[in-house]
Amino acid sequence: MEKIIWQDEFTAIIPENTRVIKSETFFDNVDVKKIILPETIEKIESNAFWGLDDLKEITLNPTIKIIEKQAFCNCVNLTIKVNCKKEDVPAGWDKEFFGNIKNVEYLNGYICPVCGYDKLNKSPYDENGEPSHETCPCCGYEFGFDDKRGETFRIYREKWIANNFDFANKIKMPENWNVIKQLNNLSNFLFEKDIKGGGFIEFQYLEKKLPASKLFKLKNFEFWKDTSLFVEVFTYTDEKLFAPYYDEIFNCALLQNGTEGFDSFGENYYSPEKAKEIYEKIKANENLPDRQALLDWLEIAIQKNNGFYILGA
Repeated sequence: MEKIIWQDEFTAIIPENTRVIKSETFFDNVDVKKIILPETIEKIESNAFWGLDDLKEITLNPTIKIIEKQAFCNCVNLTIKVNCKKEDVPAGWDKEFFGNIKNVEYLNGYICPVCGYDKLNKSPYDENGEPSHETCPCCGYEFGFDDKRGETFRIYREKWIANNFDFANKIKMPENWNVIKQLNNLSNFLFEKDIKGGGFIEFQYLEKKLPASKLFKLKNFEFWKDTSLFVEVFTYTDEKLFAPYYDEIFNCALLQNGTEGFDSFGENYYSPEKAKEIYEKIKANENLPDRQALLDWLEIAIQKNNGFYILGA
């Protein structure tokens, strides 16, 4: 494994393209409070995480093929979050991979790649690409039917948004349903910029470094598809939600005309250095609304080390 990147004295970042976390990589490292895993991890060996008293939470994706026995042991305050149902964990995960950890949380449902609804009974497609034929109770998309008749996720999503986010099956509509939080579930899927207007801005990090001459060329936006974070900046009644708290922090982007500032209706680019500065400013202000969601997303952008964009509303 490549050398661990330390974002600060308490946060460890496993480098991109790492495939195996070897035994005792984090043995008795009591100072670690947060560990960020890349999506490329395929195997975690036994005792890889041992005795990390201050580690509070870690998320495991089913793309990890093998987790050996007691990979997480004596991490007394740790909660392990698994991004699939308990019955669907990969066969290569040892039944005692969590060691003596008591708090292991599995998904209650699967995420709809159209609208972000997170309580589907089945994965929309299995490992062979076969559809579940389940209908999403929120947006109404049927996997194996709508896709076969040419309704792509993007096209269907645009129609659903244009229909004011209508919840198809009102009986299954959660109490205090929040469409903004639900849309943020789509960070697990690849999709183009779909929400145009309506009070949203979209955060996107770059997968590749781009020369300055290509930062604002539309054909390069394809690099932005890995993870989106949608933020509502104003409501349909023009109530401002984002600007009063974050304008000063994000008013340091490189704009298309070469100046520095923030264009709420255009493209804003932030260098890797600016990303770190913004992260520290948000981290230092506990009164900012929804700051943790932004901090979590910025940690990934900092790990990519290519900078990020905000696409205006």
